[in-house]
Amino acid sequence: MEFIRVTKENLEKEHICCAISNNKDVQVSSKKCWLAERFDEGLVFLKSEERGKCFIEYIPNSTIPLPYYNTPSIPALSVG
Repeated sequence: MEFIRVTKENLEKEHICCAISNNKDVQVSSKKCWLAERFDEGLVFLKSEERGKCFIEYIPNSTIPLPYYNTPSIPALSVG
């Protein structure tokens, strides 16, 4: 399985959500806005080249508020 790294540069053209197919949906636009704000904090968003099949999203622990700092975590993992 090949992955695409979603960045600020390609965020608008990439499909980011497996549950919602309409790019104009308010949930999709809200998620894209949130992602754009988090990329500068080190957020990594990888998605499968197969639409709606899998994505991996993580952010460095140093950006997570206490008391979770330095605790291993994966904010979102979805496999469809």
